[in-house]
Amino acid sequence: MSQGCQHCRAGILTGRSEVPNRVATSIKAHAHLRHCPFCGSWWEEGEREAHVVSEEQARSIFPSYFGGDYEEPKTFSAAILNVLTSALDAGGSVEAVAQWSKALVVQMKRPLTDAMRTNLQEKSADLRFFRHNLVSHYEASEGFMDDRSATAISFPLS
Repeated sequence: MSQGCQHCRAGILTGRSEVPNRVATSIKAHAHLRHCPFCGSWWEEGEREAHVVSEEQARSIFPSYFGGDYEEPKTFSAAILNVLTSALDAGGSVEAVAQWSKALVVQMKRPLTDAMRTNLQEKSADLRFFRHNLVSHYEASEGFMDDRSATAISFPLS
C-alpha cells in the first residue's frame, strides 16, 4: 500500500493544507477520512495521528460516506500529473487545489514562461489548452484540461 505522495504527506504533516481533502467524518471512530487528488490515497486522520488506509479499510470505517449520495472524489489524471511534474521541476509551486464548475483544478503560483508553455503544449497533445482573460469572478489564467477525467492545471497570466 502506498504511503501517499509528497503533496498529501506535506499536507498531513503541516495540518494547514486542503490536500488531502477531508471528505467524511466518523463520530464512532473519532476520525476524519481524507482523499488525495494527486495520488488517490485515502487517509484516516485521528486526534493525534494520520495514516494511509486502503479503500477497503476506508469503506469499513466510513460506511455512510461510501454508501450515501456522495460523489466519489476525483484524482488528477496521469496527463495532468505529468504537466504538474514538469511545472514543479521548473521551479513552480502549487497555490491551491480547487473544485471549479467543470473540473478539479490544481492552481499554480507562478505563470508559465513562453518556453514552458510551448514545451507543455507539445508534450500534452491529449489535453485541451485553455486561456481565460480577467473577468469579475475569476483571475486571468491559462492551463491544461483533461476533459475525460474533469481535472486540470491552471497558471496565472502575468
